[in-house]
Amino acid sequence: MAKALKIDEIKNSRDMRKTVLSLVWPIIVQNFLITLFFITDTMMVGRLGEVALSAVGIAGPILWSTSMVLMAVGIGTMASVARAVGEGDSKKAEANAATGLLISLVGGIAISILGTVFAGPMVRLFMTETDVVLEGEYYFAIIMAPFALTFLGMVASSILRAAGDTRTPMLVGIVSNCLNIVGNYVLIFGKFGFPEMGLAGAGIATALSRSLSGLLLLIHVFSSRSAVRIRFSGFLLVTKETVWRVVKISIPAAIEPLFVHSGFLMFTKIVAVMGTTAMAAHRVAIGIESLGFMAGDAFYMVAATIVGQSLGANRKDLAEMGTRESMKVGLMVMSLAGVVFLVFPGYLARMFTDDLNLVSLAAMCLMLGAIEQPFMAVADVFKGAFQGAGDTKTPAIVGAISVWSIRVPVAYLLAVVFGLGLAGVWITTALDWALRTVIFFFIYRRGKWKDIKI
Repeated sequence: MAKALKIDEIKNSRDMRKTVLSLVWPIIVQNFLITLFFITDTMMVGRLGEVALSAVGIAGPILWSTSMVLMAVGIGTMASVARAVGEGDSKKAEANAATGLLISLVGGIAISILGTVFAGPMVRLFMTETDVVLEGEYYFAIIMAPFALTFLGMVASSILRAAGDTRTPMLVGIVSNCLNIVGNYVLIFGKFGFPEMGLAGAGIATALSRSLSGLLLLIHVFSSRSAVRIRFSGFLLVTKETVWRVVKISIPAAIEPLFVHSGFLMFTKIVAVMGTTAMAAHRVAIGIESLGFMAGDAFYMVAATIVGQSLGANRKDLAEMGTRESMKVGLMVMSLAGVVFLVFPGYLARMFTDDLNLVSLAAMCLMLGAIEQPFMAVADVFKGAFQGAGDTKTPAIVGAISVWSIRVPVAYLLAVVFGLGLAGVWITTALDWALRTVIFFFIYRRGKWKDIKI
C-alpha cells in the first residue's frame, strides 16, 4: 500500500514546506506530461501547415473545456476522500472514492457518445473555413470516442492525490506520454510501415495514450498498493448520502469551469475571427504557456489535499499553514516561468513553427503572458484551499465574475474595437488573473472556509 500523507506529523512551517515540495513535484511532472500531450501534437502538427495547426487550435480548447467541467467530479471526490482520510475513516474514504468512480463512469460514457456525434457542429461554432473544420472535426471525434476511460483515470488520480499519493499518477503519465510521442511520430508521418495519417494520426495516438493512462490508474486503485484501496464490494457502500456528499461539492465545481470555459471558448472565437494566422500563433503561445498552467494546477491540488486532510483532522492551523507555504513555493516557481517567457519568447516559439510571422506573433503573446504568472500562482492556491475545504461555490462565483466582466468584453474591446489584435487578447488575460487574485484574497481573509462541513 502506498504511503499516505499523515497530516498530524507536520509540526511547523519547515515540515509543511517539505510536505508541499514532496507532494507538488510529482504533480508538476505529471501535469507537464499531460501538457506535453498537446505540445507534442502542436509541434508535430505544426509541420503539417497552418490548416492543421488551426484545427488543433479549435479542437484543443473545446476538449480542455469539456475536461475541466467534468473534472468537477474529481474535485468533489478529492475533497470528500481527503476529509475522510484526515478523519482516519478508511471505510468512508473507500465509499466516497467508489462513488466518484461510479459517477465518472456514467458521465464519461454519455460524454463519449455526445462528443463523437456532435464533433462537427461544435467545431463549426468557432471556425467556418471548410478545410479547418473538416480536420478539426475528425481530430476531435477521434479523441472523444474513448473519453469514458480517460474520465475514470482523471477521478482515480484525484482519489490517490487526496491520500497524498502523487507519485503513482506521475509514473503512469510517463508511460502513457512515451506512447503518445512514439504514436504521434509513427502515425502522423507514416513510419515503420504505418500509413501517413497526418492530423488523424495525432488524434489516434493521443486517444490511445489517454486511454492507457486511465486504465492503468483504474487498475491501481483496485490493488492492495493503493493509498485508498477500492474493492468491488466497495460499490455496495455507495448510498444516497455518499452520492450527495460528492455531488454537492461537484455541482458548483462544474459550474465554475462551465462559466469560465464558456467564456474561454468565446475568447477563442474572438481570436478565430482574426483569421488562421492569428489562431495558429495563439495556439503556439497557449501550448508554451501551458507549462505555467501545469505548475499552477499542481499547487492548487496540493493546497486542496492539505486543507482537506487538515480540516478532517480538525487542524485549522495546518490548513492555513499549508495554504501559505503552497503560495510561497508556487510564487517562486511561476514567477520563474514568467521570466523565461519574457526573456526567450522567440526561441520557444521557434520550437513549434518555422513560419517567422507566426513566431513573431506568438513571441509577443508570450511576453504579455509573463505578466500573469504570479497572479495565476496565488489565485490557484486560493482556489485549491477553498475547494479542499469543500467550498466550491466561491471559485465558481469569482471565476464567472472575472471571465464575463473582464476576459470576454475587454478582450473584444481591446482586440477588435481598438484594433490591438492578439496583444489586446493577451493583455486581457493578465487583467483577468489579477482580478481573481484580489477577490480571492479578501474572501480568504474572512475565514469562513475553515468551518465548512462535508
